Amino acid sequence: MIPGAGKGHDAIYLSKSGHSVTAVDISNEATDYLSKKIDSLNIKLKIINKNIFDLKEQYGKYDIILEYTCFCAIDPKYREKYISTMYRLLKDKGKFVGLLFPVNKVQNINGPPFLVNIEEITNSFSKYFKIVNLKKSKYSIKERENNEIFIEMIKNV
Repeated sequence: MIPGAGKGHDAIYLSKSGHSVTAVDISNEATDYLSKKIDSLNIKLKIINKNIFDLKEQYGKYDIILEYTCFCAIDPKYREKYISTMYRLLKDKGKFVGLLFPVNKVQNINGPPFLVNIEEITNSFSKYFKIVNLKKSKYSIKERENNEIFIEMIKNV
């Protein structure tokens, strides 16, 4: 599952690679675009146009949640809710994997994106997950070099 999937580049790539993918976005424009795009590509992809906080288990539980740019767009006062929502939507021993940014600097202090403090994130996520990997990303695009961290966690059960 990809929260805040936007135009679905990651979702399309993973679906083309044979994975069963659910793309979630609150934006009608993004999900409409993605629906049209997958029709033209003739691939299967589940698209949910909903606020991630409104997702219930009826939409499914997931083996992996892939995070990229959803977390940083959320006002920091809702981050604990985001983390608990992702925990609830993962299957037992499911993985939460992603790139978190910005960890060093933001262009607009009022966000989004909102700054990601590694120590705060480690403390918050570790209430729900075992952190397996937390390191500087070696896959960042040039504009985000040294401003992203790769994180891999397993749901605590």
